[in-house]
Amino acid sequence: GQHPMDLERTLGYVRRLEEILRDLGCRVAQVDDVRTPVLTFSSDFLVAEDIGDMLAGGFDIICRTGLHCAPLIFPALGMPKTGSVRLSLSRFTTEEEIAETEEALKAVLT
Repeated sequence: GQHPMDLERTLGYVRRLEEILRDLGCRVAQVDDVRTPVLTFSSDFLVAEDIGDMLAGGFDIICRTGLHCAPLIFPALGMPKTGSVRLSLSRFTTEEEIAETEEALKAVLT
């Protein structure tokens, strides 16, 4: 069946993950305007690729790492030149998956 996007719920999940990431000392790219359910972050202690490898290998959470498609914008976003980690949520993302992601981020980043 068709699953329409509940944007408010999904963006609530994004904000929840952003708050956790900030609490864990990460830099989170600020989005001030209309947004999609994507969040970008970096850590001063771990390289983006290592975070991605640990999330994928240890927790089966797939994310994008590196400089993505616009490396020159990273300094303006407050992100390191070594890149960042990008998590993308969808209309299929569940409350349980967000809770699992929170626990995985805490395990990887502390």
